[in-house]
Amino acid sequence: MDTLTLTRPETIPTAHATPPETAPRATLRRLELDWVSDAACDGADPALFDPVNRHVAARATAICAACPVRRACLLDALEDEEDTAYGPWLVRGGMTPKERRDLRGPSRAALVDELRASPAPAPVR
Repeated sequence: MDTLTLTRPETIPTAHATPPETAPRATLRRLELDWVSDAACDGADPALFDPVNRHVAARATAICAACPVRRACLLDALEDEEDTAYGPWLVRGGMTPKERRDLRGPSRAALVDELRASPAPAPVR
């Protein structure tokens, strides 16, 4: 009878041995956004921004309405087609995913141009 021999690898990878270049793309993308820590939603449960129904979406957009970096967040959401930092399913910059998807063509381009032209918010630190 043949036997199967399993060999143990020489090294076992651990979480602390993961090089930075293999970090998830979303994590790296979030680190590039210098305004994130000033957002009204920073540290909030992301489930609050998952518009599973219109009531949840209304709560999320109310938080966004008072956010000092709402315009920067919306610009990032509109420019990042894949929504790599947060996922395409979250309310961002006061707009639901459906509202962002429905905003196409000249309307979307005009809004992006307007948001780019507005001054960046000063950090609240």
